[in-house]
Amino acid sequence: MSSQTITVQGSSAICVNASESGGAGTLVNSADAKVGVFTPEQTGNYVVSLNSNVDYSGASFPLKQAIIFNTQPLTSNESEKWFAIVDQSQPIVISAQANSNIYVVLLDQVTSGDNTGQAEVTFDAV
Repeated sequence: MSSQTITVQGSSAICVNASESGGAGTLVNSADAKVGVFTPEQTGNYVVSLNSNVDYSGASFPLKQAIIFNTQPLTSNESEKWFAIVDQSQPIVISAQANSNIYVVLLDQVTSGDNTGQAEVTFDAV
């Protein structure tokens, strides 16, 4: 079985800032934000697991989740499958299309410059 691990630094989380409830969020650090990318070589199901030592605000608030953005619905028309959340205590299973990118995203509010650690997301073919 094929396995690949994608690493995303806590300091490169995408940051949004909404000034008021119900307002539109603003990207704060779009130039510094980075996402991980997994491109499966074969179509099929993948177990996605997370190992994270990311802490928001230095060491105050642990982040034990990551957002998975799956581009497979472009070809499968499964519109409820665009996004998934993986957390450290519960791996998930997703379907993936060969050569279609799957993005790993960390999200923060206000700033990611004070975040520490990294998140490792592993994709195991099943």
